[in-house]
Amino acid sequence: MTITNLSPTLLQTISTDHIVDADFINVDNNNITLMNSWFNTDPALWVEGGLVYVANTGKMGISVNELWWDEIAKILRVGTIQNAPNVLSQGMPGLVLTAGVMSNVSAQFGFGIKFCSSDAQFTSFSVTNPKFLAGIIPRATEGYNVDTDGGMAIDFLTSPNSPGATPTPLVRMSLGNEGNLTLKARDAGASSGPKIDIERNNNATTPSAGYINLQVRDGTDRFLWIDSVGKLRIHTAPPTNATDASGVIVGTQT
Repeated sequence: MTITNLSPTLLQTISTDHIVDADFINVDNNNITLMNSWFNTDPALWVEGGLVYVANTGKMGISVNELWWDEIAKILRVGTIQNAPNVLSQGMPGLVLTAGVMSNVSAQFGFGIKFCSSDAQFTSFSVTNPKFLAGIIPRATEGYNVDTDGGMAIDFLTSPNSPGATPTPLVRMSLGNEGNLTLKARDAGASSGPKIDIERNNNATTPSAGYINLQVRDGTDRFLWIDSVGKLRIHTAPPTNATDASGVIVGTQT
């Protein structure tokens, strides 16, 4: 069963094929009510103010103007007929993942995006399926005790090769609440530590070096790179094929 064009909201299509144990569905005043012994007569899924609400209480939903499942492409699509916002705000459209109590002491991780796999080998072992292998997770950096609190960082998680049957991905990089980017410490045995790779412009006829852009205290830019003969250079413009030997030599690399 599919309910379409749930006006006046912009939730275009809601499929009930994957709702378990729903004896029937009632649509009244833009509310979707699941009627059975599990949900009784309380709304389990409803639309209000552009938000999709799930369960009997709480905003366990997605803030969107259009939400539908593309059965052919197997993609959950989120779209809008509104213009994109030009200013960041609390009410701007987007995916909303809302946690309850958060604290940097006892409830530090919010609801994040988990990247999982349910490959056949995981099914055959029947230990953990799907496996949580990478993610983007928000983290509280203070206790949310008063209305003005809200410090938050973002952690980026990945898994190494052969992480085990019941892995938990590791925090590899963090964007701190003050905007600082940190590559996290890791135990790599006798190998190297965390690193940043900056590759090159690999145009066939006019290649150029990768570089770092640093701002000095007055806000002007300085560009740092290694030229084609191994000399570390700094300049007021980024390197190109023609300006590879420009700027001031900082040192020669051996």
